[in-house]
Amino acid sequence: MDTILRSVGLTNIPFEILGFSTANWNGGKAYKQWLKTGQPKHPGRLNDVRHIIFKDFDTHWRRARLGIASLRKPDISKKA
Repeated sequence: MDTILRSVGLTNIPFEILGFSTANWNGGKAYKQWLKTGQPKHPGRLNDVRHIIFKDFDTHWRRARLGIASLRKPDISKKA
């Protein structure tokens, strides 16, 4: 991953690295709302979504290395 980041960084093209995970394993707000409405069929996603920014457009990749390195942690969804 470091090689890709360096290559993109050398082009001076701004980029960001984003992640999405489940915010609550117990369902969260969407699940509670679904229960309140009588559990209709085809509810869609019942877990709230967590949006994680590992590197934003304005941050140079070298400054974002710790955030990017956290992508390798197997329990990232529990710590984000």
